Amino acid sequence: MKKFDINRFLQVMKRLAMVRQRAIKQVFLVFASSFLVYGIMVCNPFTWTARTNGELTTALAANFSAMIVASAIAFMVYSSYVISDLKDRQSRISESMLPATNLEKFLARILLVLVVFPMLAFAGFLTADIGQQAVSMLIHSGGRASMLGIMTQVDSQSFEGHPILFTSELVLLVNSFFVLNGMLFRKAPWLKAIIVLIIIGLLMAAGVSALAYMLEVHTTYELYIPKQLSDGVIGDLLNWALILLMYWGAYKLYTRLQVINNRWINI
Repeated sequence: MKKFDINRFLQVMKRLAMVRQRAIKQVFLVFASSFLVYGIMVCNPFTWTARTNGELTTALAANFSAMIVASAIAFMVYSSYVISDLKDRQSRISESMLPATNLEKFLARILLVLVVFPMLAFAGFLTADIGQQAVSMLIHSGGRASMLGIMTQVDSQSFEGHPILFTSELVLLVNSFFVLNGMLFRKAPWLKAIIVLIIIGLLMAAGVSALAYMLEVHTTYELYIPKQLSDGVIGDLLNWALILLMYWGAYKLYTRLQVINNRWINI
């Protein structure tokens, strides 16, 4: 089995969904309950006074950034748990004996954390939106505000200066980085991934600062970083190169999973 087969891949996805069904339910329930409680609390349910739709919309919009931040953090956490079901020996044996190629099994896991979990989170968000509107109408004499409506307004404003390509690159960069760290670390991989990211940032800042200092002291040159490195075609190429490199590294680590874990990296 060296070629990618779409029918076999779909069967792998179905099996993975069954294996991870507890996590799938948790994602939906956590997002639905969290957004529901947060939406109700933001609208001040303890007053039991009439409030207009505009007042409720303003209250939700003023606190909507917290929902975005929480969703981004959840996306990073779930991405790092790409192989959380392969902790014990029997699960790794079952995974290795699965009649499918490594690429099919790896791609199924990537799609689970990159597509399926966000879709479940969005379904939980829609459920919470309906619930908080119903509660709000009961408490505030018919007044209500839609979190989905606020989200579409925020998205339309934020995408004016950020094309879809840039947003896709950002999502894939985050996902590939946390997936790679999820392959490396077994315990609290999301926390260790954040620590690694901070260390990389500090090293890059220190390197640029040291280079700028050397140029300032020993030469007459000035350090200039072209804007094209972060924008335009060059920036896109660098982003995609990093994305492919991290996914490739994660795939190589996945193909070397051991039935009996004796890796020196077991943290």
